[in-house]
Amino acid sequence: YVVRLPELQKRIPSVGAYRSTFGLEPSMQGTKVAGLKITRLDRDNLLYTAGLRPGDLLETINGSIITDEVSALPLLQAAAKGYSVQLGITRGRSKRQITYTLLKK
Repeated sequence: YVVRLPELQKRIPSVGAYRSTFGLEPSMQGTKVAGLKITRLDRDNLLYTAGLRPGDLLETINGSIITDEVSALPLLQAAAKGYSVQLGITRGRSKRQITYTLLKK
């Protein structure tokens, strides 16, 4: 997916405001956190527009394992800098890789 920076800035005025448009919950595998489950995702949220859905399990960002909300911050930081971001998710029983590239114009 390609995201344009002006659209990103319009839809994410601040991290706090953006955070209110979705919910994340740790998903446990035994005693270890296996990722963050998306519990709520507004339809106008940029992540929804780009293909993520409630129920998706976010496992990795750019290959780094997600263990809590703090470890998911690189997603917003990379997007803000105009980098590509690769998400490893599980939807149902299917594992997927989704790549987002930010265009500055």
